[in-house]
Amino acid sequence: MNPNINYDRNYLNGMRLLAKASSACEKTLPEIVYPTLILQSSRDPIVDPESAATISSSLKRIVTIDTDSHLIVTDESREKVIAESLDFIDTLKSAISTNSHHKETHSG
Repeated sequence: MNPNINYDRNYLNGMRLLAKASSACEKTLPEIVYPTLILQSSRDPIVDPESAATISSSLKRIVTIDTDSHLIVTDESREKVIAESLDFIDTLKSAISTNSHHKETHSG
């Protein structure tokens, strides 16, 4: 064990800061109104899947990936994460393009 590292103090302080940050984030979830893609594991051991429902965005897509991993961006699910992310971006691009076209045809 390294005598220059105080694991007890640093670990506990880090956990306190994480709890504080998590609480602040949880309180603001209902305030999210921007397009939101939520990717989560079906059996994530860390994140409660119910938290996704509290986001208020009208353009919200929740994708559940069938795995028990928390690290879906680095494990065998990463290809699905990439595909879903690109599809969501394409959806946003289409919505912006359609909205821009609608404004052009109905202005002036």
